[in-house]
Amino acid sequence: MGNQLFSLNGYFKDAVNMLDENQLLNTAIDQPFNFDHGYAYGVEFSIHGKIDDRWSDFANYSYEIAKGEGINGGVFSFPAGTDFAPGDYQFLDHCQIHTVNGGFAYKTDDIWFSAEGLWGAGLATGDANSLQLPVHFTMDATLGYAFQKESGLNGLKLSMDALNIFDNVYPIFIANGFNGNHYAAGREFIFRLTEKL
Repeated sequence: MGNQLFSLNGYFKDAVNMLDENQLLNTAIDQPFNFDHGYAYGVEFSIHGKIDDRWSDFANYSYEIAKGEGINGGVFSFPAGTDFAPGDYQFLDHCQIHTVNGGFAYKTDDIWFSAEGLWGAGLATGDANSLQLPVHFTMDATLGYAFQKESGLNGLKLSMDALNIFDNVYPIFIANGFNGNHYAAGREFIFRLTEKL
């Protein structure tokens, strides 16, 4: 299947006084605080390359765990009576355990087309980030045309991006401290006309 490059990467990080952020009481102000201890580890598998002279492809899968425990700095930003005892690890709010994406592209001298899909297992949410948001899938595509010299418009390129084609407005954060609630943007179409100077 053409020339493909396979890669496998892994990582592990152990942290003391790991920095994170919390909502300051009932304001929209974010306040840094420190987990007493934390760690993160994961692995990523990827493939990318050329199928032939016109087609190329890529795919990635990543597995990630990121947790912290105990609080030893910025404690005033937490409600009175919060238990800061070490030992209970919680997921960090930016941890999405499983993520998969992939796509392909087609290109000639005057036409190009690409499509990409993204599947995610959902970020952590809820009290002490003990819950996980629903899985989600989105797909984007781009179609473009480059005018050739004989057209009299040499250097001019016309393209269209279709983002979130299936209009999947999934939650990114829900009741997540200073982040509040955030949702992915719905379906979008972007048209571009560019000229090479």
